[in-house]
Amino acid sequence: AKLTVLSSDREGLPTVLIESLILNTPVVSTNCPTGPSEILTDELSKWLVPVGDSKTLAQKIDEALNSKIEIKEKYFGNIIPLFNKFINHYLEELNLNIKFQFKNNFDINISPIPFESLSNGQKMRITIAILFTLLKIIELKSGTQFNILFLDEFINGSLDINGVEDTLNALKYFANKKEIILITHNNDIKQMDEIFARMFEVKNGKILKIDIK
Repeated sequence: AKLTVLSSDREGLPTVLIESLILNTPVVSTNCPTGPSEILTDELSKWLVPVGDSKTLAQKIDEALNSKIEIKEKYFGNIIPLFNKFINHYLEELNLNIKFQFKNNFDINISPIPFESLSNGQKMRITIAILFTLLKIIELKSGTQFNILFLDEFINGSLDINGVEDTLNALKYFANKKEIILITHNNDIKQMDEIFARMFEVKNGKILKIDIK
């Protein structure tokens, strides 16, 4: 992609901005609550535009498409050591005996077990560790603490029952640190409600039942 444009009125944690920056893709975003201004800091803040200002958004899109913007080394060079520190800490806490290294050339090395040889449950634990590593770095850079995290259909259908339980137990570790709201239609998860303190039953966008233990 030549450019990522986020035109939202409201966000939670727009990881698409982080992913785009990692891939050296320029971004233009509305300065909506919450997330864009915490991610696009320093020189990158020039690519934030007011919500609802379509004229300025169009101008910034045109400017970004006609500019040579080098992001990787400038923006992420000092973040890579932090990323490696936190992700390996979280992987250890999640009882996954691997080492994850994000290199300066932005290649990824996972050892001693190749990524392809990991189970789907183990891969999900890596995904969770990456998510909370990115969240931790954003908190450190912005000086803001995120106390609530919404995960909408976070657990996909490729996981078997053991993978689902493995993933939920990994989330349970982080639930001791932050309020996690898991939104799902997965029946396997609904049968494992002992992992969470609260269960929400939702139908047609409305909460029908809340069980509090």
